[in-house]
Amino acid sequence: MNAIAKHAALAAKLLATHPDLPAPTAVDLHNEITSFWWAVSMQMRHLVDVVQWAKAHHAGVQAVAYDDHVMVQTVFTVDGIEVKAWDHAPADSPALTGIELPLREPVEVDPQIFFPAATA
Repeated sequence: MNAIAKHAALAAKLLATHPDLPAPTAVDLHNEITSFWWAVSMQMRHLVDVVQWAKAHHAGVQAVAYDDHVMVQTVFTVDGIEVKAWDHAPADSPALTGIELPLREPVEVDPQIFFPAATA
């Protein structure tokens, strides 16, 4: 089985296994795995969705600041394949007020800082 087919099967398995978790708005599959591309990348609709996927997979949550937005992401491994669930917010989002993040450096964050209702 080629890499894309393997990654597609994993994405389908993830979604079927977790019908209780928020569905992604998009799923990207990548053959070439680099520091920017994951085998399976799921874009979520809301930042809190990222937290739910992180909790389900006992994974941390990272924030990555860019010039005009902040990406909130979790990365976890399923069947030996890294999966990323992510969403982004404007850099001036009220949810991010008071949080200092270096540009383009993933920083592990406590989800409660961003989403107190989601972690209760």
